Amino acid sequence: MKRESPLIILWLDNLGVFHPLIGELGLTNIATAFEGGTAVRHLLSPMPSVTESAEVVVKAGCGLNQLPVLGEVTFDRASGQYFNLKQTDFDKETGIITPVEGAPRLADFVGPALAERLIPNLGFTVCQIGWKLGQTPLHPPQWGGKRGGVISLEDDEAIRLEATASYDIIPLRIQALLRAMQDYEADLYLLNISGDSIVHDEGLAGQAAFMKRLDEEFPALIEGLAAQAKDFTFIMFSDHGPRPVQGHLKPEEFLAGIEGLIFAGEASPPSPLLASGEGRGPGGGVRAANAAVVSNGRGSLYLYVRNPDPSTSSGHRDKTAWRRTAYRQLRDYHGQDILATIADQPETAFVVCNREEGGIAILSAEGEATLSTADGGALLPQGWGGLRGGAYQLAWGKDPLGLDEIEGRVVSAQEMLERTHDKPFPYPLQWLELLQAPCCGDVMIVVDKYAFFWDKPWVITTHGGPSRGEVGTSLLAAGPEHPEAGIRYGQQIACGSIGQLYNSLRRILYRRPPRRPEADLLFGARER
Repeated sequence: MKRESPLIILWLDNLGVFHPLIGELGLTNIATAFEGGTAVRHLLSPMPSVTESAEVVVKAGCGLNQLPVLGEVTFDRASGQYFNLKQTDFDKETGIITPVEGAPRLADFVGPALAERLIPNLGFTVCQIGWKLGQTPLHPPQWGGKRGGVISLEDDEAIRLEATASYDIIPLRIQALLRAMQDYEADLYLLNISGDSIVHDEGLAGQAAFMKRLDEEFPALIEGLAAQAKDFTFIMFSDHGPRPVQGHLKPEEFLAGIEGLIFAGEASPPSPLLASGEGRGPGGGVRAANAAVVSNGRGSLYLYVRNPDPSTSSGHRDKTAWRRTAYRQLRDYHGQDILATIADQPETAFVVCNREEGGIAILSAEGEATLSTADGGALLPQGWGGLRGGAYQLAWGKDPLGLDEIEGRVVSAQEMLERTHDKPFPYPLQWLELLQAPCCGDVMIVVDKYAFFWDKPWVITTHGGPSRGEVGTSLLAAGPEHPEAGIRYGQQIACGSIGQLYNSLRRILYRRPPRRPEADLLFGARER
């Protein structure tokens, strides 16, 4: 029996802005499948665009303030330890995939507890293929027939093909989706086909080759969907894109020359030195560690700085002292200007941190700007994370982001998206929520050159930073015309935001969105 009106999402991992490739490479099968639907040429991903953050934010509909991790490696303020959350390690020389020993699993942090809290409450059933977030039970009969739950499907062969950068992952995943539609009844079928390893290893050439192979397999996919489902809505998009890199460093090496910062431990295994607040100083002496840094194997850094004030606001002594350290303290940290010193490094593009009075400061070697929230009544209630708008103000020198069109005035989230989607660092409004996330470091450091892959020195691209190449993606959508579906047919949209996907899932599934019902999946500037 055919599935009635399901939503089918094809999630392409690390394929970036793939829309131009349809014409450039002659991807006629993909073009035919989405003919008459909607194309979003520039869809902006949540930041940071790392797997465990962007994907959970979109899939579970939660903000970063609800997310306990930033990526594969995170730093826990409460315990003062690094945690490596990678599911597996891959040895490129031997081809062996092994579990990471002695480290918490991603599921310990985000699933099934997070998924169980959020996804069943959406009121629909999700069948996910190619995810590692675990399975949550469907609602029991005593819930009065209310739907909701997650069916999670994965297999070892798919994991091996992805890790070995094999293009055979594409037909294998497609067949897995078609089998799942036969075997499981769901409202939403969510298929992940990862080009992550391919694009990391082969760069933009791998991106093009992946899309060519996908186009070859598309007729089988479309024929299978037509056989399995009736009146389905089909969406294909990528979560983030790649950025070429020129070198590899460990995070601590990049910051080794910053006077006043003392690092302890590595970012792979949990570090008992950090938990005890001790590190090795020059000459082998033991000194108090006051800094931790993670990159999640990506092209930007998150620096945690031990707060110099030993007392909390209530006057009690803080034994951990890993609570947040903000702008003024970082500008005068035991007599050292930590922010300016990092910003002056040759490979630093800029640094970002929270300001005590609210908002964030963005500092480069040549200038400084501030960005604060703006929630005026005239602003449209659209924007990722519920932010309605912002005010971007140059403090001194050269604009670090080059946002002349919005500098010095309050703009809505919609206008900021439209004005900045083609800039080197698009839509900085979302950084406000990122820096407020409990798991985020005190300073986000954006670099020009290096990728911090301490365990994968062979890769030639990175992702996870705020650059256009990393957060820029594309989206195609087609399906039955329905006034509540949020799909504008026969159009191209210049820009949009993945952050609205959560509400749109409910809209496309013909259920009222829980918040901001006027927010559509494909909001943004239309082609003219």
